[in-house]
Amino acid sequence: MPREEVTITFVEGRTLKEYGALLAERGLVPSVEVWARAVGSVAPRYRVLFPGLFADAPANAGLEGYFFPDTYRFFKNTSARSIIEKALREMDEKLSTEARAKIK
Repeated sequence: MPREEVTITFVEGRTLKEYGALLAERGLVPSVEVWARAVGSVAPRYRVLFPGLFADAPANAGLEGYFFPDTYRFFKNTSARSIIEKALREMDEKLSTEARAKIK
């Protein structure tokens, strides 16, 4: 039996809280609470996987603003971590050095 895919668009200007509600509603994460815990801070693993994104981020920084606005496809009941890593990977790949300098 093939796994069901869900398409989600992360739109610039929406908050991670809004995304959490959408992801839970579409069956991608178990609940808004699970999502909120997952995005509440920059886990050490994300600093290692995406050092360019978080080089200047404060130790207590959350993930708000680090998701690249785009349309993504995920399997239902995927982990919040998988969703986060995919969005961060997109941001890391598409954000130019010049754009990173402007953000600072």
